[in-house]
Amino acid sequence: MRRSGMEEGKRWLEQAKEDLKWARMLAEQGGYHIACFLAQQVAEKAIKAFLYAMGETIVPGHSVNVLARKAAQYNEKIEEKCEKWSVRRKLWIWRRMRLIRSKE
Repeated sequence: MRRSGMEEGKRWLEQAKEDLKWARMLAEQGGYHIACFLAQQVAEKAIKAFLYAMGETIVPGHSVNVLARKAAQYNEKIEEKCEKWSVRRKLWIWRRMRLIRSKE
């Protein structure tokens, strides 16, 4: 049986909360690169939770910026945050590329 949008949203939000708990613990222990990765996952999952709760049946993608712009269609206050999230995404990509290059 298929979950309702609200149930699916709650499921995604619980996953986001769990990831946030681990991101905080890792950051406290100095695992910053992993904490940053999980922080992006938290944002992605939280926005997907919102979109499912709003009635979306399929929410593809991993870009917080793209997902947030879709969420802004339901809540204009989210639009205000999109630019800030876009900057964070650029920093996240830059950090990942540095890590990949350092392992080559």
